[in-house]
Amino acid sequence: MAHTCAGEDLDAFRPLTCSFEESRVVDGHTEYVIRISVPHRPKLFNEFRKRYNHFVDLNDRLSVYRPLNPLPPKTTFGNKEKILGERQVLLQQYLQSVLDDLFFLSSKPVKDFLYGNICYYREVTGYAVQLLAIYLRNSKHYTIEEEYRKIGWRINKEFCGVRYGVQKRKVSHIASWTYYGKKQVLSTADVGGFLKALSGLQHPLFAPLSFAEASETGIAVVRALAVQGCLLDEIKDAGLDCSFLARTHTTGNRPPGLVLSRISFYSRLILEALKFLHDSDIPYGNLTSRNVLVTENGIQITELESGVCGLPSFYWPWIVQFRRINTFEAVDVYCFGHVLYEMVFGVSLDSPSCEVFPPECPPLIRAVLDSILTPEACKIGMPTVAMLLTQPFFNSVLSSYPEAAMRMPVKLHEAVRAAKVEMEESYSAEQNQYHEYVKGLRVSSYKSSADEKQKRRLQSLKSQLSSADVPERGSDERTFAPGTNDEEASSSTRATGASVTKSLATMAPPSPPPLPPSSDPGKLPNSPPAPPPAPSVSKTESANRTETKSADGKQRTALLDSIRGFKKDRLSATEVKDRSAPLLT
Repeated sequence: MAHTCAGEDLDAFRPLTCSFEESRVVDGHTEYVIRISVPHRPKLFNEFRKRYNHFVDLNDRLSVYRPLNPLPPKTTFGNKEKILGERQVLLQQYLQSVLDDLFFLSSKPVKDFLYGNICYYREVTGYAVQLLAIYLRNSKHYTIEEEYRKIGWRINKEFCGVRYGVQKRKVSHIASWTYYGKKQVLSTADVGGFLKALSGLQHPLFAPLSFAEASETGIAVVRALAVQGCLLDEIKDAGLDCSFLARTHTTGNRPPGLVLSRISFYSRLILEALKFLHDSDIPYGNLTSRNVLVTENGIQITELESGVCGLPSFYWPWIVQFRRINTFEAVDVYCFGHVLYEMVFGVSLDSPSCEVFPPECPPLIRAVLDSILTPEACKIGMPTVAMLLTQPFFNSVLSSYPEAAMRMPVKLHEAVRAAKVEMEESYSAEQNQYHEYVKGLRVSSYKSSADEKQKRRLQSLKSQLSSADVPERGSDERTFAPGTNDEEASSSTRATGASVTKSLATMAPPSPPPLPPSSDPGKLPNSPPAPPPAPSVSKTESANRTETKSADGKQRTALLDSIRGFKKDRLSATEVKDRSAPLLT
């Protein structure tokens, strides 16, 4: 099936939306053509075909961890077209509910379902272990013992258990191969220099690198295996044999979380590690409870190389919704809020923000969570790590570490700092693009609402009435007396016009009488005739003329008064009867 992007692109630009384009009957089975895409980037999409049985298999793999929307029944009797149409709608709703869940969307079963037809996805899962084996073979110290396909959530990252030298212990280190992300801007040489500086970092809050090598396609990294597991393993009492969903989702009763003393201790150490990264201008942005290793003396942050490799944060589908979280420092603080939430309540927060926290939350922790995870905090911006360290909840923990710094050349440090700024600008552009998309959706939904349609219809009628009520210069004026309806106003207008016409006809002078014969013999015949005498007007005609003039003046006065006192809200819709035709008698 044709597609315009690789699975890596869709995985980097989550969230996703799905739509069922059509359904086809192939070999007696109904296949659905499904299209998944990034909502604010429509050119990033993938189309694939699935049958009903594929949805059943996906539901069986996911429902173990959390109940989902029920699948439509596989009905075989009745109107086939109607049944297929209803099933298609319900399947689309089911798949969209899976895509809206951040943890399901990040799991391997869902990615197999979405990207199984993409060659890139198959190549990544097949070649990553081979590339890792090539680089480890060159080191002559590490040997791959087993693959850890259950752990991790990224498409472009694979883990393996390796053995160092000829040790009796079978697996002593964990190795990973990571392909570069779309946001990676550093050159291969600069990435290699950064990994070398990271390998030389001696800090108790960061997991040291035993081996690191950069290539044009990705990096190979080896770390010592953490026997006690990660922070999420301690919260969920899990291990390496547990899958990503088994760690993030809990069935049955909710675990109580960690004790208050452990929460304050781990949180203080995480903040100290983040402060070191921020002071050193090192881009991170990938803090999760799975990237915090538990040791005998506390914790260690891992995956520091993910930032320079251009890999987005696990919480990026939520971060893209808040334009104030547009720097690596703000992203780290936002991720720390989610980690703190997991330690307190034993479960992951399943939404971008939280308005009301559970009542069992201690007041001191509630103050910290309110400054990070509430909708208001996400809109106005994140506090700095230095501000969080002044909170009373973290002041009770005393921690002191020797001064340490990442030793790297000045040019490399400047290149890392410039890459950090460039990646932050790309993230801000992505957030602006997402908000423009959301704004367009709101405008379209607002225009299509029934209330808005009715409002625009009424506004159009009012504008038509107002334009019809304003008389044009030189045209017949149609006046309405206050308190009259359309029919009365129309009849009065016609009556006024008729009376004015009659008055003008009455006031016209009569035709002059014929000239009388001349009786004066001395008068020349060629002389002009004398002007005719003025016609005699009787008293009755004079009175009629006076009454007509007074009636015309009253009508003009009434006409002007009606224009001044006209109010549009007194008009009522009536049926107008045309009486302007002349009456023939």
